[in-house]
Amino acid sequence: MKLSRLIPLLFAGGVLAIGQARATEMLYFDLSGTFGATAPTTALSAPNSTFDLQFTLPANFASSPGYYYFTEFLPSENYVLENNPPVTSTSSDAPNPYLQPSFTAFNPSLFNNENVEFTLPFEQNEVGFFFFSGAQIYSGSESDPTINAGTYILSDYYSSLDSYNNGVSSFIGSAAFSNAKLVISDSPIVNSVPDGGSTFALMGIGCLGLCMAGKLGGSRMAQAS
Repeated sequence: MKLSRLIPLLFAGGVLAIGQARATEMLYFDLSGTFGATAPTTALSAPNSTFDLQFTLPANFASSPGYYYFTEFLPSENYVLENNPPVTSTSSDAPNPYLQPSFTAFNPSLFNNENVEFTLPFEQNEVGFFFFSGAQIYSGSESDPTINAGTYILSDYYSSLDSYNNGVSSFIGSAAFSNAKLVISDSPIVNSVPDGGSTFALMGIGCLGLCMAGKLGGSRMAQAS
């Protein structure tokens, strides 16, 4: 798997392209938007509040494919809700192995126009699911996808926030989004939520370290209806 943006390798004087190769070792994802007026008030959501979700992914990630999607489990995700302190979600926050931090990319033409889904577990008893529709973010097959860098404007869709206690889920609520977009880049992305600031940037560096240290793998059945 690779980022579709090609980096020029021709430099005057025979300069080695080692630095350029390293620049594409990681992919940076930034999902941002605003919750609708009917969003439930939880640790992950609030009415009319902005949010920002960031994570990194090795450019040579190992895809866990399905028929019209692929899923990637993540070492961690960094999340900011409005002006609240940033939080980091890791696999230890997941109530079960299937609800670890992850994202799924779909072929929209085969899955009701949905293009991305994000799973965000928080403190073992709350899990946020973010669903969006929009343009396909990858090319190639699901078993060997190429993630395409760029800015994706996401259609208003919905989130569901579920509470998990003793293995039992209870629905908290759902709401539409506005101004939602997904930015995918081969360089770090500045946090777009007000007052997210330097703390969020430092958390991103920590996530980068985790990604480089760990090997992503596993598979998950994508939620479908």
